[in-house]
Amino acid sequence: MESVMELRTVDAMNELDAARVAIVIATKGRPDAIPNALAFLARQTLRPCVVILSATNEADIGEKYPTPFPVMRIFGPAGLPAQRNRALDALPADIDVVVFFDDDYAPCRDWIEQCVRMFESNPTVLGVSGNTVQDGSKGCPLTWGNASRIVADAESAESAPHALTPCISLYGCNMACRMNAMSGLRFDERLVLYGWLEDKDFSCRLASRGPI
Repeated sequence: MESVMELRTVDAMNELDAARVAIVIATKGRPDAIPNALAFLARQTLRPCVVILSATNEADIGEKYPTPFPVMRIFGPAGLPAQRNRALDALPADIDVVVFFDDDYAPCRDWIEQCVRMFESNPTVLGVSGNTVQDGSKGCPLTWGNASRIVADAESAESAPHALTPCISLYGCNMACRMNAMSGLRFDERLVLYGWLEDKDFSCRLASRGPI
């Protein structure tokens, strides 16, 4: 596994705020998605302490972009389970929550903050997925412009956080897990088609340890 850490500048308060959360984005062949994904993370009310881009080579990611958080690039064989596992192995030891986003996922600006608040308020919950307002994989694909407008509309609605609903499977495009619940747990690299249903398989094994 190769890895590259990008330099960044970040103020002390945001660094403290973000000391517990890491973002993992597995990507392949979509370098145009990366600056948009990073831009949505840069506007978070609670910034991550690190973002890991797990790819097969530099061409998957493209150029380096300035961000208010550190970005680690790691490279190895293709496959969503393998790429996510490499990212888990590369995480700093002090991470409390790891968030998995797809490279084309557009989170509202308080996604990370609400996630952390949920875990703090619900100490038995081990994993969570956010409410997906519109899913491009289940209909007409969305452009980043479409996604930005949808997110802006959702944010302007200023609705109360959604109530927790028990589930049997987290949604892999946006899911977060407690690190202390994932000891020895990894994505199954035997799954075919770039790791089809890897989120359901992983969720079932995580749910055997506690509520999701």
